[in-house]
Amino acid sequence: MQLHGGRPFSRTSEPLDRVRLFRQVLCVEVQEVKIVALTSCAGGIAHTYMAAEALQKAAREAGDQIKVEIQGTMGVENELSQEEIDGADLVIWVADIKVMRAERFQNRKVIEGIPRDAIADAKAVLEKAKREAGLA
Repeated sequence: MQLHGGRPFSRTSEPLDRVRLFRQVLCVEVQEVKIVALTSCAGGIAHTYMAAEALQKAAREAGDQIKVEIQGTMGVENELSQEEIDGADLVIWVADIKVMRAERFQNRKVIEGIPRDAIADAKAVLEKAKREAGLA
């Protein structure tokens, strides 16, 4: 019998204790981040939708919730409610033109980016936004 952490255990329980220790040391609890995002571009067509789609995919892969408002040539689609904006952990604008109805976000820290970056590497955009917001 050996002592482990001041308590005895048999050799048959040693592997199980190591597994438990690994779980405590290596397993980090990942919390789901509630994200609201807004996409808009000068053309208001392709890049707006491509950026929204890329952000949604990256958020799903990270295990986060996301809702994306699209401001394009068709107007506002999937509009964010004030409740959704206020309840989000992270607010991201991916826009290279002026955001419509920006006053809805006046009490929130908004992390800004551009559509081209979200399309190229949405995962990096989300990770950077989380760091800037103190969530990573």
